[in-house]
Amino acid sequence: MLFDSFFSSFNEQERLFNNFLERHSGKFFRILDVFPNSPEYDAEYIRSVAEIKRFLEVYTGKIEIRNQCKLDSNYAQKVIDELGLDISSNKIRIIWDSDLIRNIEGSYWMAETDDVLRHRCFIQEKINHRAELQQIRCVPQNERLKIWRRRQMERLFTEVGFGQARSMIHAPLIFELSDGCSVGCWFCGVNAKKKGEDFLYTRDNIKLWRDTLEFFNDFLGKSAGTGTCYYGTEPFDNPDYELFCDDFADILGTFPQTTTAVALRDVERTRRLLKHSRERGTKINRFSILSEKILDEVHAAFTPEELLYTELLTQNFEASSGISHAGRAREHKELFQKKEKLTGTAFPTEPASICCISGFRLNMVRKTIDILTPCGANEKYPLGEWHLASGSFNTVADIEKIVRDWTENVISVRLLPRNLVAFRPDIAAELSADSERLLLKIRSGVYAFKNKLNPFILKLVQAGNLSAYQIAEQICQQDTNISLEDVFEMLNLLFQDGFLDESPEFFAQHRFNYSKD
Repeated sequence: MLFDSFFSSFNEQERLFNNFLERHSGKFFRILDVFPNSPEYDAEYIRSVAEIKRFLEVYTGKIEIRNQCKLDSNYAQKVIDELGLDISSNKIRIIWDSDLIRNIEGSYWMAETDDVLRHRCFIQEKINHRAELQQIRCVPQNERLKIWRRRQMERLFTEVGFGQARSMIHAPLIFELSDGCSVGCWFCGVNAKKKGEDFLYTRDNIKLWRDTLEFFNDFLGKSAGTGTCYYGTEPFDNPDYELFCDDFADILGTFPQTTTAVALRDVERTRRLLKHSRERGTKINRFSILSEKILDEVHAAFTPEELLYTELLTQNFEASSGISHAGRAREHKELFQKKEKLTGTAFPTEPASICCISGFRLNMVRKTIDILTPCGANEKYPLGEWHLASGSFNTVADIEKIVRDWTENVISVRLLPRNLVAFRPDIAAELSADSERLLLKIRSGVYAFKNKLNPFILKLVQAGNLSAYQIAEQICQQDTNISLEDVFEMLNLLFQDGFLDESPEFFAQHRFNYSKD
């Protein structure tokens, strides 16, 4: 499968990282799971990494600082001093100075200081943690869901590219504890509706919530604990958010990760959540930074050490980081142009999605459930999501019935004889000159499949209006040495690698609507 070829496996990444740590024993450490009261805690080491992280947040989030640093490399030390940090700009210059990086001769790593390597190690820990989630911890125990999820991962790699695809963990389960969101970011990738009611921690709701968690723990296994309690919502909108998260951790084994755009709404509540979630096993939380003013206020409210395990997503206009061209962002070309003019960040043209789920989403306020998986945002799917099925529930028995029905009847594990067959719309297919290979041209490259069948297969698949059985039947009529099983084998190979069109509109049998009634 493509995934195995192009994504470094978690085990391989861990092996390489462990080798590095062993070669530098006593010099560099893992700190993702280190707490102040643990024997491994090294305050100076932690401070060094946290302060480099803070400088980079300012450098990334403020164009004026980036411009000044490019004009005068000594300006970085001025910024560091104003931030009250105890680090040397010269020792970390290789992180941000692109001119220095271009002029390095020999090994890039050989030019890095111990301070920089400490920070690099921390970044590698987080990359490995994400790979572990994607490749191991998010994998559901249900075999049908496992096969289907894997295929979506394969498809996403060639559809949106390696950079985006490796960041999508494809969690099998996500909850929303509010109806809509109070923030209203102009770039919201899921185009969240305006804030409505919250799912409060009442006696009846507690029972429904805990029973629902128990069901998914049995059905999905440990992977259920990799989900979150927000999606098209702001976690802190719900006054009982933390109570629900504690139940989540009690039953599913992990306190869910939190991303908030209102970290300053109640600083002490935010501080308590960061501390409590870390104590219950959360590796990383995130703040969305919507302006330079918010960035300054967040830095004023929290020390570098307090935010070491909280990623600041600088999404303000002045930031160097890009914004996904999905959801509400697609409606604001003029704001992208403003950002492009201000920072030089190119207008996004690649397909994008912020969807992090391949599985079930439940809104506990509306009592709705659906199946989502990411896709590249376009006119047909502007949110960068495929909705395969939707329904409603009142009880956990309703949820169980819907989930089991969908897993059997909506989730596809293989191409069936009755399924229509076509290449994805973004794929240009042709035969090699000798007709022995099927060449699939996609934005990420050209993929070749050994063509064991009649060259006629290309035209039949390109027609887009024939079922798998009809294609197999026509090929077998032309060449009696080819069996139906041979044709189905090749079509399923293309299907499992994500090259055939599996979009909800094309796959008519995915159009289910279940109701509690």
